[in-house]
Amino acid sequence: MHFVGFRLYAPLASFGDVAVGERRPSLTAPTRSMILGLVAGCLGIRRDQADEQAELERALGVATRTDAPGALLVDYHTAQAPDETRRKAFRKRQGVPIATRREELSATFDKDGTPHALDTQLSQRQYRTDAIFAVCVWLKHGDGPWTVESLAEALRRPVFTPYAGRKAAPLALPFEPALVEADSPVAALRQLRFSLDAHCADRLARGSSERVYRWEGEWPGLTAERGEVRRDRVLSRTRWQFLTRDEHVLSETTSEEASDVPESD
Repeated sequence: MHFVGFRLYAPLASFGDVAVGERRPSLTAPTRSMILGLVAGCLGIRRDQADEQAELERALGVATRTDAPGALLVDYHTAQAPDETRRKAFRKRQGVPIATRREELSATFDKDGTPHALDTQLSQRQYRTDAIFAVCVWLKHGDGPWTVESLAEALRRPVFTPYAGRKAAPLALPFEPALVEADSPVAALRQLRFSLDAHCADRLARGSSERVYRWEGEWPGLTAERGEVRRDRVLSRTRWQFLTRDEHVLSETTSEEASDVPESD
């Protein structure tokens, strides 16, 4: 079977878990929804293109290899914005959606220039710092609009700028996509090597001596040490709705000596 493998590394990344209230947690590895979002952006598929998003969700399988787990960073985040009533009034007055932060803040003024107070939104947002992963995707069906070659080309030349979970988290290295032939996603991930890893060698060395593989689906001869349930199957990008799925996990000790990176509360 043919897979598309690529490197995912950003100094700051977020892999969103279920968010309740003001807490915005991050998992320790990229989610299916994040990876599909990266691929969609590279292909030029927008969030509001529901049919294309649904086709990508149906077509792609996802697996990851954790090469460096990184450390946990918690950001006490404050943001100000007009309330929804004034946002709607501004959109109606302008006749177009709010496009920039400057326009959004101007929605706090009436037509006569009367100012209104901003709503302050507080949240605690989790990030992973210096986490490094190898990712592979594959086409589960042969009747879709994409090929593994077209996916690899999109990763080489993205239509939209990719980022690691949040727009404030740009990538530190190109994806460096590669086509791999293997019997399973774990076998494909074991083959992946990236020439640009020299630029993050110190971070890889500070990572864990244990590589963690995560994949979906059943594969002959591939046995997981445990299973986990993730809520990261995309139902609707515009409404931020996700379904659950089963994820398989396998850990392997590497021969490289490395120290664990501690997490901070």
